[in-house]
Amino acid sequence: MVSTRFSNYESPQLLPQITTWGEAVDWTWHNRWKTQKSAQTVAIRRQRITDSIGESFPLRKMGELYFWRELQKDIQETDEVDGATVNRAISCATCAIRFTHENQLHSVKCPKVPRLPEGGPRQEYFTQAQVKKMHEICLDLERQDLADILLFSAYTGIRQGYVLNYLMQQDFDLERNFVRVGYDKTRPTKTGKPRDIYLHPKLLPIVERRIHNLYTFKDDWKNRHQLDRAFKKVRRFAMISDKY
Repeated sequence: MVSTRFSNYESPQLLPQITTWGEAVDWTWHNRWKTQKSAQTVAIRRQRITDSIGESFPLRKMGELYFWRELQKDIQETDEVDGATVNRAISCATCAIRFTHENQLHSVKCPKVPRLPEGGPRQEYFTQAQVKKMHEICLDLERQDLADILLFSAYTGIRQGYVLNYLMQQDFDLERNFVRVGYDKTRPTKTGKPRDIYLHPKLLPIVERRIHNLYTFKDDWKNRHQLDRAFKKVRRFAMISDKY
C-alpha cells in the first residue's frame, strides 16, 4: 500500500537569503551561540573577524580557500596574536558559514581551512621586575584602571576572564586577606574547582578602593579584547617579548 501521508505536502516558504558576513554571523548568534556558556568568548572571536573584513563583506567570497588564508595573515599581523588565537577565530567564522548553509540561507560552501601551527604551553613568565615596570608605565600613561587589573592578576594568578567578569564585593574577605573564587555556581572557574587565594599587601589598596563596585573590575572595560589591546600596548612600551 502506498502511503498518502505526504500527498498534500507543500514545501515551506524559503527563508530569506543572506548575502553578507554580518547577516550570517548575526543569524548564527541568535540561533546558536547566544545561549551558550561560551557566548562571551564567541562574541570576541566573531568581532576579530568583523574587525578584519567588515559586516558587509560578500558571503560568496568566503567560499574560496584563498580568502581564508589571507584572513589568517591579516588577523595574526594586525592583532599580533599567536596561531592558536587565529585558529579559534577562524573556527568561529567557518562555523557561522556552515551553520547558515545547513539552514539553507545561502549556497556558499565553506572550504576546509588548514589551521596554523600552535605552539606548546608557554614557558616564559613575567618577573616581579617586569610586572613593576609595566605597572609604572600604566601609571605614567594615567591608566589607573589598567594598572589595577595588571597588578591584581599578576599577584593572584586568577585567569583574566574571571578577574574581569566575575569578581564581586562578596568574594573578598579583608579580615583574612583572601579572595574566594568559584564558590558561586553562577560564576564558576574554568576548572570548576573553588579556591581561596591570599591577597598580597600590594593588592589591598586596590581592593579597598574598588570593594563597593558591583563588579570589581568589569565596569572599566567593554570586554577582554579591549583589555588585551591595552595590555599589549604597555608590554611593547616595556620592550617585553610577546612570548610572555
